[in-house]
Amino acid sequence: MLTVDGDARPGDTVDLAGRAEVELQLRVLAGAGARVRLLGPAGELFTRTLPGPDAVVRLRLRVRPGEFVRAELHRSR
Repeated sequence: MLTVDGDARPGDTVDLAGRAEVELQLRVLAGAGARVRLLGPAGELFTRTLPGPDAVVRLRLRVRPGEFVRAELHRSR
C-alpha cells in the first residue's frame, strides 16, 4: 500500500499547501524478489528489487501541483 504524508491512500488527492516535497511510504507484503517502481509524469522516479518477503520503502519526493505518483510491483518470471 502506498501512503503519502502518513494518511493519504491510493486515489486520494493531496493538498500540497505550498510544500515542494511529500513523504511517501510503500508497504509490500510477500514481495521477495519483486521489483517496486514509482512512476510520475516524467517517467520512473524510483526502482528497487525487494530482498525479503515484507518490506517498507520510505522516501521524499519533490512535487508540483497536478503531478501524480503511481506504485507498481513486478514479479520476475
